[in-house]
Amino acid sequence: MILLKNFFTPLSLSLLLTLLACQKKAEQEVQAQQEGSIAAQEDAGSAPHTESMMEAEQGAPLVTIRVPDDAEMQSILQTEQAIMANPLSDSLRRELGRKAIDAASRTIWTVGTGRVADPSSAVALSTAERAAWADGNRWAAYLIEWQKNNFSTPFGNVQAQVPGSVIERKSIGDSLCVALVKTALP
Repeated sequence: MILLKNFFTPLSLSLLLTLLACQKKAEQEVQAQQEGSIAAQEDAGSAPHTESMMEAEQGAPLVTIRVPDDAEMQSILQTEQAIMANPLSDSLRRELGRKAIDAASRTIWTVGTGRVADPSSAVALSTAERAAWADGNRWAAYLIEWQKNNFSTPFGNVQAQVPGSVIERKSIGDSLCVALVKTALP
């Protein structure tokens, strides 16, 4: 009997130590993953001009989305303005599509503008921001339609539904709010 007791005690102790070591390692891995996730979110928040993370619906894996920088944002805005000046140019529509549609992340980037009536008024600033967002949505509607029909519909002739969109970044000057709008590509 003493022989069996002496055999099971070291075995039990060994199994217990192994179990505790495995549990501690699993806790460390979970903590490292959580810290990595927090660091990635903080990095995305502190540098919005480089990249952000988007989780696809229904628990799909994370997809890296490249956010246009200020120069790209200005280029998109200039192309939008060129289309307004020349609404029949399908080459300008295609150029905007190349600049604004990120097919890999299924994202459309547009730039909207809104006039600021009184820069000292919070209501006027909010109204200008909403107008810039609506203008960005209008461009997203055009891009959605143009992608469906090979960029053939002239500017001014589109009516479309736009899925949810958000302002990724904005700048407000004395008389103008300019917003970079992110829209999911349907």
